Amino acid sequence: MKTQKSNFSIKLIDGLSRLFFWFFAAGASLFVIVIVFNSLGLASTNVNVGIDIPTSFKVLERGSFNNGDTPIAITITEASGRIMFENAPRQFTAILLLFVVPVIAAFLYMLWLFKGFIKNVKLGNTFKAENIRHLKCIAYVIAGMWLYMQTVYAVYNFYIVPRFSFNTLQFEYSHKLFGGTLFFALFMWVLSHIFEKGAEIEEENRLTV
Repeated sequence: MKTQKSNFSIKLIDGLSRLFFWFFAAGASLFVIVIVFNSLGLASTNVNVGIDIPTSFKVLERGSFNNGDTPIAITITEASGRIMFENAPRQFTAILLLFVVPVIAAFLYMLWLFKGFIKNVKLGNTFKAENIRHLKCIAYVIAGMWLYMQTVYAVYNFYIVPRFSFNTLQFEYSHKLFGGTLFFALFMWVLSHIFEKGAEIEEENRLTV
């Protein structure tokens, strides 16, 4: 009974990994089409582009909290949100879109690697050399994305933020380390070596038999 339950779990994960991969691939294709249309001038000349602000900003906004008959004065000192570039030129829009392309490509590649990994596990080839390569590649991609995000944050802080001009908002240097992402890359790297050792043990057992 335990084996059947395990097989069902692997089949379920395999099916979901395929579904997520092709769903994300379709979304990525539509995104590429938007970029191509924009580059060829087939899209609107000026469009509104909204992006999430990657760092919080200081703001001074006073209000009140109604607590029955005794209102409490409150002050918002820090916030985060989305910024809208209104009637942004086509070139500016293209640059913003291109910043997203590496993230989409990396995520799609990792889904493809994971899909191949689960397929091999379902077929009983858990410690296949291809699976070890998949795990190592996933670790490399995650580490690469960590480095890319550090670069994007540096560009944001040193190039974009100084060009903002608001009367009541104050942007300050803020850098996220994304330690969890780097730790996950290290975890995948260690996991690949565990699988590598498992492959060696499996080969030794096969030769012994």
